[in-house]
Amino acid sequence: MDRDKFLKYSILTAWFFMLLALTVAYSFAYTLELSLASRNWPATNGTVVLSTSRFSNKGGKYAIVKYRYFIDGFLHENGRISAKLSSDRWDEILRKYPEGKNIDVYYDPAAPSRSLLEPGFSWGKARIGMIAMSIVELVLTGLSVLALWLRKQVKLARFNGALFVVFPKSTEKLGPVPETF
Repeated sequence: MDRDKFLKYSILTAWFFMLLALTVAYSFAYTLELSLASRNWPATNGTVVLSTSRFSNKGGKYAIVKYRYFIDGFLHENGRISAKLSSDRWDEILRKYPEGKNIDVYYDPAAPSRSLLEPGFSWGKARIGMIAMSIVELVLTGLSVLALWLRKQVKLARFNGALFVVFPKSTEKLGPVPETF
């Protein structure tokens, strides 16, 4: 691989992992903001209109709960149970929110269609996953940035068909490097 292609792919890889890390960080920040803000939201009465489960592509099941509520004479429908970073089992959710049950719905007064059933913040079981994902993202981003930095510090050379990494200061001792690209 020549120098320009290597640099191009290193830059693309670094940008990819940085964008991925930013996407994960934004998603986490939004969930955190929603869960903390929801602690102060007012509640209204609502009714569960759908409570069922579906099979996921990964072979497991997940719960689907839909509820309706009125704010200032307008009907709203939502399916968000919680902003908490937890992963309750689907069967527990369905037992907790059966169809037809009257429930408390917590809603954002500035945007009443934004609501949930369980306000507040809790790390739950997702804490380990979020920490592990953050570490992986940081390591991959760091490796991409390191590759970019090393690309500027070293020279690639081919000698007798083999590819070598040569540091510029060491080339003086070795003499001229053949077939440098």
